[in-house]
Amino acid sequence: MEGRVALIGKPLRRRHGAVMHNAAFAACGMRAQAELVELDEVELPSFVESLKKPMWIGFQVTSPYKRSIMGLLDHIEDDAEIIGAVNSGIREPNATLTGFNTDMPGWLDAVRRELSFDIRGSRVLLLGAGGVAHAIAYACVAQGADALTIADQMPEAAARLAKRLRSVDTQVTSTRTGTDWAHASLLDCDLLINATTVGMTVPGPLVDVSACQPHTRVFDAVFSPPMTELVRAARARGLMAVNGGGMLVSQAAIAFERWTGRTDVYDVMEAAVRPLLMAMPGSHPPD
Repeated sequence: MEGRVALIGKPLRRRHGAVMHNAAFAACGMRAQAELVELDEVELPSFVESLKKPMWIGFQVTSPYKRSIMGLLDHIEDDAEIIGAVNSGIREPNATLTGFNTDMPGWLDAVRRELSFDIRGSRVLLLGAGGVAHAIAYACVAQGADALTIADQMPEAAARLAKRLRSVDTQVTSTRTGTDWAHASLLDCDLLINATTVGMTVPGPLVDVSACQPHTRVFDAVFSPPMTELVRAARARGLMAVNGGGMLVSQAAIAFERWTGRTDVYDVMEAAVRPLLMAMPGSHPPD
Protein backbone atom coordinates (compact mmCIF):
# COMPACT_ATOMS: atom_id res chain seq x y z
CA MET A 1 0.00 0.00 0.00
CA GLU A 2 1.16 3.50 -0.84
CA GLY A 3 -0.32 6.84 0.10
CA ARG A 4 -0.73 9.45 2.77
CA VAL A 5 -2.81 9.93 5.90
CA ALA A 6 -3.67 13.41 7.16
CA LEU A 7 -3.85 14.23 10.88
CA ILE A 8 -5.96 17.40 10.91
CA GLY A 9 -6.41 20.00 13.64
CA LYS A 10 -5.26 23.29 15.13
CA PRO A 11 -3.12 23.62 17.08
CA LEU A 12 -1.27 20.33 16.64
CA ARG A 13 1.04 20.37 19.64
CA ARG A 14 1.52 16.61 19.85
CA ARG A 15 2.82 14.18 17.24
CA HIS A 16 1.68 10.97 18.93
CA GLY A 17 -0.67 9.98 16.10
CA ALA A 18 1.91 10.47 13.37
CA VAL A 19 4.51 8.51 15.35
CA MET A 20 2.15 5.56 15.89
CA HIS A 21 0.88 5.39 12.32
CA ASN A 22 4.29 5.79 10.73
CA ALA A 23 5.73 3.06 12.96
CA ALA A 24 2.88 0.77 11.90
CA PHE A 25 3.30 1.58 8.20
CA ALA A 26 7.02 0.79 8.47
CA ALA A 27 6.42 -2.46 10.37
CA CYS A 28 3.94 -3.57 7.72
CA GLY A 29 6.31 -2.73 4.88
CA MET A 30 3.94 -0.12 3.45
CA ARG A 31 5.13 2.92 1.54
CA ALA A 32 2.70 5.22 3.29
CA GLN A 33 3.06 8.14 5.66
CA ALA A 34 0.98 10.05 8.20
CA GLU A 35 1.52 13.78 8.31
CA LEU A 36 0.32 16.62 10.51
CA VAL A 37 -1.93 19.11 8.72
CA GLU A 38 -2.64 22.24 10.76
CA LEU A 39 -5.46 24.25 9.21
CA ASP A 40 -7.43 27.39 9.85
CA GLU A 41 -11.18 26.87 9.75
CA VAL A 42 -11.55 28.61 6.38
CA GLU A 43 -9.05 26.16 4.89
CA LEU A 44 -10.90 23.04 6.06
CA PRO A 45 -13.48 22.67 3.23
CA SER A 46 -10.94 22.82 0.40
CA PHE A 47 -8.53 20.49 2.15
CA VAL A 48 -11.25 17.92 2.85
CA GLU A 49 -12.21 18.02 -0.83
CA SER A 50 -8.56 17.35 -1.72
CA LEU A 51 -8.64 14.17 0.38
CA LYS A 52 -10.62 12.55 -2.43
CA LYS A 53 -7.48 12.45 -4.58
CA PRO A 54 -5.87 8.98 -5.04
CA MET A 55 -2.78 9.90 -3.01
CA TRP A 56 -4.82 9.90 0.22
CA ILE A 57 -5.74 6.79 2.22
CA GLY A 58 -7.64 8.43 5.04
CA PHE A 59 -7.46 10.96 7.82
CA GLN A 60 -7.84 11.60 11.51
CA VAL A 61 -9.13 14.83 12.98
CA THR A 62 -8.84 16.47 16.37
CA SER A 63 -9.97 19.69 18.02
CA PRO A 64 -11.56 21.93 16.94
CA TYR A 65 -12.87 20.21 13.79
CA LYS A 66 -14.48 16.95 14.97
CA ARG A 67 -17.97 18.37 14.49
CA SER A 68 -17.47 20.87 11.68
CA ILE A 69 -15.89 18.27 9.39
CA MET A 70 -19.07 16.19 9.45
CA GLY A 71 -20.87 18.46 7.00
CA LEU A 72 -18.01 18.17 4.52
CA LEU A 73 -18.00 14.37 4.20
CA ASP A 74 -20.01 12.14 1.87
CA HIS A 75 -21.02 9.60 4.49
CA ILE A 76 -21.09 9.49 8.31
CA GLU A 77 -21.33 6.14 10.10
CA ASP A 78 -24.16 5.67 12.60
CA ASP A 79 -22.01 5.63 15.75
CA ALA A 80 -20.38 8.91 14.77
CA GLU A 81 -23.79 10.46 14.09
CA ILE A 82 -25.03 9.44 17.53
CA ILE A 83 -21.84 10.60 19.27
CA GLY A 84 -21.95 13.81 17.26
CA ALA A 85 -18.30 13.82 16.19
CA VAL A 86 -15.97 12.36 13.58
CA ASN A 87 -12.34 11.75 14.51
CA SER A 88 -11.34 9.46 11.64
CA GLY A 89 -12.20 8.85 8.02
CA ILE A 90 -11.37 6.80 4.98
CA ARG A 91 -11.19 7.49 1.27
CA GLU A 92 -13.41 4.88 -0.35
CA PRO A 93 -12.53 3.18 -3.68
CA ASN A 94 -15.10 5.39 -5.42
CA ALA A 95 -13.29 8.53 -4.13
CA THR A 96 -15.92 9.41 -1.54
CA LEU A 97 -15.09 10.14 2.10
CA THR A 98 -16.63 8.22 5.00
CA GLY A 99 -16.31 9.58 8.53
CA PHE A 100 -16.32 7.40 11.64
CA ASN A 101 -15.45 7.67 15.32
CA THR A 102 -12.87 5.53 17.12
CA ASP A 103 -13.50 6.93 20.61
CA MET A 104 -16.11 4.33 21.54
CA PRO A 105 -14.35 1.17 20.29
CA GLY A 106 -10.99 2.55 21.44
CA TRP A 107 -12.28 3.12 24.95
CA LEU A 108 -13.98 -0.27 25.11
CA ASP A 109 -10.79 -2.00 23.98
CA ALA A 110 -8.75 -0.16 26.62
CA VAL A 111 -11.20 -1.02 29.39
CA ARG A 112 -11.22 -4.69 28.44
CA ARG A 113 -7.49 -4.89 27.79
CA GLU A 114 -6.22 -2.93 30.80
CA LEU A 115 -8.97 -3.24 33.42
CA SER A 116 -10.41 -6.66 32.46
CA PHE A 117 -13.82 -5.07 32.88
CA ASP A 118 -17.14 -6.01 31.28
CA ILE A 119 -19.59 -3.11 30.98
CA ARG A 120 -22.69 -5.30 30.83
CA GLY A 121 -24.69 -5.21 34.07
CA SER A 122 -22.33 -2.69 35.72
CA ARG A 123 -22.96 0.61 37.48
CA VAL A 124 -20.93 3.46 36.00
CA LEU A 125 -20.15 6.99 37.17
CA LEU A 126 -18.97 9.19 34.30
CA LEU A 127 -17.38 12.55 35.09
CA GLY A 128 -17.81 14.96 32.19
CA ALA A 129 -20.27 15.65 29.39
CA GLY A 130 -18.00 16.78 26.54
CA GLY A 131 -16.96 15.07 23.32
CA VAL A 132 -15.11 12.08 24.76
CA ALA A 133 -17.80 11.67 27.41
CA HIS A 134 -20.43 11.40 24.66
CA ALA A 135 -18.61 8.45 23.13
CA ILE A 136 -18.02 6.73 26.48
CA ALA A 137 -21.61 7.26 27.60
CA TYR A 138 -22.92 5.81 24.34
CA ALA A 139 -20.58 2.83 24.76
CA CYS A 140 -21.89 2.17 28.28
CA VAL A 141 -25.50 2.16 27.08
CA ALA A 142 -24.73 0.14 23.93
CA GLN A 143 -22.87 -2.47 26.00
CA GLY A 144 -25.72 -2.90 28.48
CA ALA A 145 -24.60 -1.11 31.65
CA ASP A 146 -27.19 -1.45 34.39
CA ALA A 147 -26.89 2.20 35.47
CA LEU A 148 -25.02 5.24 34.18
CA THR A 149 -24.71 8.48 36.14
CA ILE A 150 -23.28 11.47 34.26
CA ALA A 151 -21.85 14.17 36.51
CA ASP A 152 -20.57 17.50 35.24
CA GLN A 153 -19.81 20.93 36.67
CA MET A 154 -22.42 22.18 34.21
CA PRO A 155 -25.47 20.08 35.14
CA GLU A 156 -27.42 21.21 32.08
CA ALA A 157 -24.75 19.64 29.83
CA ALA A 158 -24.97 16.38 31.78
CA ALA A 159 -28.78 16.48 31.52
CA ARG A 160 -28.68 16.99 27.74
CA LEU A 161 -26.35 14.03 27.29
CA ALA A 162 -28.46 11.83 29.57
CA LYS A 163 -31.60 12.75 27.62
CA ARG A 164 -29.98 11.68 24.34
CA LEU A 165 -29.14 8.27 25.80
CA ARG A 166 -32.40 7.18 27.39
CA SER A 167 -32.53 3.41 27.23
CA VAL A 168 -34.88 0.65 28.30
CA ASP A 169 -31.90 -1.40 29.48
CA THR A 170 -29.76 1.23 31.21
CA GLN A 171 -30.88 3.65 33.91
CA VAL A 172 -29.32 6.95 32.80
CA THR A 173 -29.28 9.88 35.23
CA SER A 174 -27.42 13.16 35.48
CA THR A 175 -26.22 15.45 38.25
CA ARG A 176 -23.70 18.11 39.12
CA THR A 177 -20.28 17.05 40.37
CA GLY A 178 -19.94 17.50 44.11
CA THR A 179 -23.59 16.87 44.93
CA ASP A 180 -24.93 14.26 47.33
CA TRP A 181 -26.27 12.32 44.34
CA ALA A 182 -22.84 12.26 42.74
CA HIS A 183 -21.31 11.07 46.01
CA ALA A 184 -23.94 8.33 46.33
CA SER A 185 -23.13 7.19 42.80
CA LEU A 186 -19.44 7.16 43.70
CA LEU A 187 -20.14 4.88 46.65
CA ASP A 188 -22.10 2.52 44.42
CA CYS A 189 -20.19 2.44 41.13
CA ASP A 190 -18.31 -0.48 39.62
CA LEU A 191 -16.48 1.78 37.17
CA LEU A 192 -15.43 5.41 37.70
CA ILE A 193 -14.47 7.36 34.57
CA ASN A 194 -12.91 10.79 34.29
CA ALA A 195 -13.69 12.21 30.84
CA THR A 196 -12.87 15.81 31.77
CA THR A 197 -9.60 17.73 31.45
CA VAL A 198 -9.21 17.77 35.23
CA GLY A 199 -5.79 16.32 35.92
CA MET A 200 -4.44 17.67 32.65
CA THR A 201 -5.23 21.38 32.35
CA VAL A 202 -6.31 21.92 35.96
CA PRO A 203 -5.38 20.10 39.19
CA GLY A 204 -7.48 17.13 40.22
CA PRO A 205 -9.06 14.83 41.02
CA LEU A 206 -12.75 15.78 40.92
CA VAL A 207 -13.78 13.13 43.44
CA ASP A 208 -12.43 11.47 46.56
CA VAL A 209 -11.74 7.86 45.62
CA SER A 210 -11.63 6.86 49.29
CA ALA A 211 -15.41 6.59 48.94
CA CYS A 212 -15.11 3.89 46.27
CA GLN A 213 -15.66 0.22 46.99
CA PRO A 214 -12.58 -2.07 46.82
CA HIS A 215 -13.80 -3.63 43.56
CA THR A 216 -14.24 -0.31 41.73
CA ARG A 217 -12.18 0.13 38.57
CA VAL A 218 -10.95 3.62 37.62
CA PHE A 219 -10.36 4.92 34.10
CA ASP A 220 -8.88 8.38 33.54
CA ALA A 221 -9.13 9.47 29.90
CA VAL A 222 -6.28 11.94 30.52
CA PHE A 223 -2.92 10.61 29.26
CA SER A 224 -0.82 13.72 29.85
CA PRO A 225 0.58 13.53 32.43
CA PRO A 226 0.50 9.73 32.52
CA MET A 227 0.27 9.62 36.32
CA THR A 228 -2.69 11.86 37.12
CA GLU A 229 -3.72 12.54 40.67
CA LEU A 230 -6.83 10.42 40.13
CA VAL A 231 -4.79 7.40 39.03
CA ARG A 232 -2.28 7.96 41.82
CA ALA A 233 -4.98 8.26 44.50
CA ALA A 234 -6.90 5.24 43.19
CA ARG A 235 -3.82 3.01 43.17
CA ALA A 236 -2.89 4.19 46.65
CA ARG A 237 -6.38 3.09 47.71
CA GLY A 238 -5.65 -0.33 46.19
CA LEU A 239 -7.95 0.13 43.20
CA MET A 240 -7.17 -0.97 39.66
CA ALA A 241 -6.69 2.29 37.73
CA VAL A 242 -5.33 3.30 34.32
CA ASN A 243 -4.93 6.46 32.31
CA GLY A 244 -5.94 7.21 28.71
CA GLY A 245 -2.74 5.97 27.06
CA GLY A 246 -4.22 2.61 26.14
CA MET A 247 -7.27 4.29 24.63
CA LEU A 248 -4.97 6.53 22.58
CA VAL A 249 -3.20 3.51 21.09
CA SER A 250 -6.42 1.53 20.55
CA GLN A 251 -8.00 4.42 18.66
CA ALA A 252 -5.00 4.67 16.36
CA ALA A 253 -4.93 0.89 15.77
CA ILE A 254 -8.64 0.84 14.92
CA ALA A 255 -8.25 3.62 12.35
CA PHE A 256 -5.19 1.85 10.89
CA GLU A 257 -7.20 -1.34 10.52
CA ARG A 258 -9.92 0.52 8.63
CA TRP A 259 -7.35 2.00 6.24
CA THR A 260 -5.21 -1.09 5.66
CA GLY A 261 -7.00 -4.20 6.93
CA ARG A 262 -4.11 -4.93 9.32
CA THR A 263 -5.17 -5.95 12.83
CA ASP A 264 -1.75 -6.66 14.36
CA VAL A 265 -0.22 -3.23 14.98
CA TYR A 266 -1.24 -2.41 18.57
CA ASP A 267 2.08 -3.53 20.09
CA VAL A 268 4.08 -1.68 17.43
CA MET A 269 2.13 1.50 18.05
CA GLU A 270 2.37 1.20 21.82
CA ALA A 271 6.14 0.73 21.67
CA ALA A 272 6.51 3.71 19.33
CA VAL A 273 4.46 6.14 21.41
CA ARG A 274 5.65 5.05 24.86
CA PRO A 275 8.81 7.24 24.85
CA LEU A 276 6.68 10.29 24.03
CA LEU A 277 4.23 9.53 26.83
CA MET A 278 6.98 8.90 29.34
CA ALA A 279 8.72 12.16 28.38
CA MET A 280 5.71 14.23 29.39
CA PRO A 281 5.76 16.27 32.62
CA GLY A 282 4.57 14.22 35.53
CA SER A 283 5.59 10.94 33.93
CA HIS A 284 6.55 8.00 36.10
CA PRO A 285 7.81 4.52 35.26
CA PRO A 286 5.00 1.94 35.04
CA ASP A 287 4.00 0.54 38.42
